[in-house]
Amino acid sequence: MAKKRAALWALDPDDLSWGWHGASSGKRGQFARQLKTTSASVFVTHRPTGIRVEGQIPDGHYSKQQMQARREQLARQLVSELEQKVAQQLHIKGR
Repeated sequence: MAKKRAALWALDPDDLSWGWHGASSGKRGQFARQLKTTSASVFVTHRPTGIRVEGQIPDGHYSKQQMQARREQLARQLVSELEQKVAQQLHIKGR
């Protein structure tokens, strides 16, 4: 008979709020694509506890799709970090 494993605790996605701030710099105009640099910071907040984590995407030349992919990747990392902080705050064992 196999032992049942206790399910790992995880944050409820409905308790999270997401957001990001972006900035771009460079010349504007017809040939601006080659000179523009963009950066962004992503944040995730656990509403019931008010704990917030934030991460930065370094400055660079990103297309719209590349920036979206980087934001999503950073958001996944931040959710993991937020889970650890909330578990520590709530004294949940095994995290």
